[in-house]
Amino acid sequence: MKMAKRIMIQGTSSDAGKSLIAAGLCRILSKKGYKVFPFKSQNMALNSYITASGDEMSRAQVVQAEAANRIPEARMNPILLRPVGEAQSEVVILGKQIANTSAAEYYDYKIKLKPMISDIFNEISVENDVIIIEGAGSPAEINLNDHDIVNMGMAEIANSPVILVADIDRGGVFAQIYGTIALMNEKDRQRIKGVIINKFRGDINLLKSGIEMIEDLIKIPIIGVVPYISLNIDSEDSLALNYVSQNKQKEKDINLAILMLSKMSNFSEFQSLQIYHDISVRYIKKFEQLGTPDVLVIPGTEDMKESLSYFRKFIPSINNLIKQGTRIIAINSGMALLGESIYQGNDFLGQGIGVMKKRMELIKEKKIKQVVTENNIEGFHGYLTKRISFELNDGFSVFIHGDNYQDGFAAENYQIIGTQLNGLFQNQNWCREYFNQIRQQKGLQPLDVPETSYEELKNLEYDRLAHHLEKHLDMTFLYNVIGFGED
Repeated sequence: MKMAKRIMIQGTSSDAGKSLIAAGLCRILSKKGYKVFPFKSQNMALNSYITASGDEMSRAQVVQAEAANRIPEARMNPILLRPVGEAQSEVVILGKQIANTSAAEYYDYKIKLKPMISDIFNEISVENDVIIIEGAGSPAEINLNDHDIVNMGMAEIANSPVILVADIDRGGVFAQIYGTIALMNEKDRQRIKGVIINKFRGDINLLKSGIEMIEDLIKIPIIGVVPYISLNIDSEDSLALNYVSQNKQKEKDINLAILMLSKMSNFSEFQSLQIYHDISVRYIKKFEQLGTPDVLVIPGTEDMKESLSYFRKFIPSINNLIKQGTRIIAINSGMALLGESIYQGNDFLGQGIGVMKKRMELIKEKKIKQVVTENNIEGFHGYLTKRISFELNDGFSVFIHGDNYQDGFAAENYQIIGTQLNGLFQNQNWCREYFNQIRQQKGLQPLDVPETSYEELKNLEYDRLAHHLEKHLDMTFLYNVIGFGED
């Protein structure tokens, strides 16, 4: 029986660029006609995606699936861990929430998951031509090696060669490479076939002597130095979001600010706002950064207690902004922060802004489903994450409804919106209408819906990423490592 070829991308640290390197390889091999399957056995992330069958999976593997021209499915990410505060993570197995556990509890539990991962990998090996496997964090976490199922433990399950990615942008790249490899046992070291230096800025000639020295030390080739590239592709890592928040955008016609709540969830959906050239997007971490935005977005959070503590200092200013005409959009659990009182079961968590005068309650067991809206954002495919129970205030109406469901609330003229619909900002028709209302209030001419959809833009970006990697990596070497030769 013919089995899929495979290659694994590991990194010297989180945010080294593993996910995008893997996505680029997915696009390169897909364009060559191979049936490519992205795979990450376990991922810890605040960003997730709901498949057509209602399964929850990591956003990074969705990006890789899109790059590979595949429909996302939970087998691409069998285990998803979502931090939820108080040293707990929500454990999602094959798309379904199983339990909340501590790190110690999960460490013991995950031993039982290894056979499942092996079975899934065997299944997908029969069904595909090549599997692009992504590791997590660093393979040199020597305290976790005994029960590893995501780095070298996964490489052993898959019997896969490994390419190591190192991030030069944060400095100390040669120490990263040498230290990571030095901490491995000989068996694991033998799996590493090449190293990629990622996110390079500057003169490549200044790096050459260092490359020669590190190759001599580790006896493994550097197969490419990939320059830093800015891409409009969903990011799953909060480290990448921190980078965005530190880079100021030029002032534009409409000023949109997003509060960076603790353990902010599904922040990748804000990526689509970049297609609107009249909107500047700012991420707010400190009170003094708030200013007077036209729109303030309050995102969801996986840790309401910690977010409330952070949020309290903003409440007087946000109420003043509302009086001055700033619009508010609260998404998912961020809706609760619009309430006067916030509960989790019978436990009182604190007070919010108070525009919704009735009790807002966080539901312990969230309900997730894909939906097609039918009213004011007609025909939009998204998914609802039901986490908040509430009653409507006078002056508010239901925001959206469809077949056997309704969601959220909206004040007149959409000055205040609360919704549990994920992907709102990817609905271009609704967004353009909404932002044109703001333009009209500011005496500006309305604009048309962008000619290029966000999906089309992402597709172009995947092609650009693939071309970038083909230009800067030794692709012949990579094809040989995978087992394709020079085809």
